[in-house]
Formats: sequence, structure tokens, C-alpha cells
Amino acid sequence: MSQLRENFGQVKQMLAMGEELLLVYRSQPLAKISPIKAKRPTAVQQADLTKISANFLEKLFKPIPLGGNWTPKKLKRVYDQQYEKMLP
Repeated sequence: MSQLRENFGQVKQMLAMGEELLLVYRSQPLAKISPIKAKRPTAVQQADLTKISANFLEKLFKPIPLGGNWTPKKLKRVYDQQYEKMLP
């Protein structure tokens, strides 16, 4: 337990290499720590996410005319109004 606390960098490195570790406290095993593999989105899922993000941004920013005297306060008000229109 103290090694986990004191040498966490080493523990993290071992997990990154794919090793399983046994957490022991007072000579009693408490838990097995094993690394997990993060699921990465497939190319199709990534394309869908990109399309959804692009559609969302287009809806949010499309009605704002270019040019003019835009202050941060005015932009915030327009963005907030557009966001409220998009909510269900």
C-alpha cells in the first residue's frame, strides 16, 4: 500500500506496460490492479462524431452576421439566444 502511495510513477509505468499488480495491506491481498484498454472509436464512429459536431457548430454560428461592432457582451448574448433556440 505504501509503495502505491510513494512510488505511484513506477506503478503507473508497470500498468502501462500491461502488468497486473496485487495490492497488499498488512500481508493480506486486498485487490488486483489490472490495466484496461481504452476503446477507441472506429473510423465510422469518428466520422459520425465529426458530422454531428459540424452540424452543431453550423447551427450555433450561422445566424451571426459578419462585420459590425461586435463586443464580447453582444456576441455572448447572441450565442446564448441561439443556444436556447436549439434546446429541446
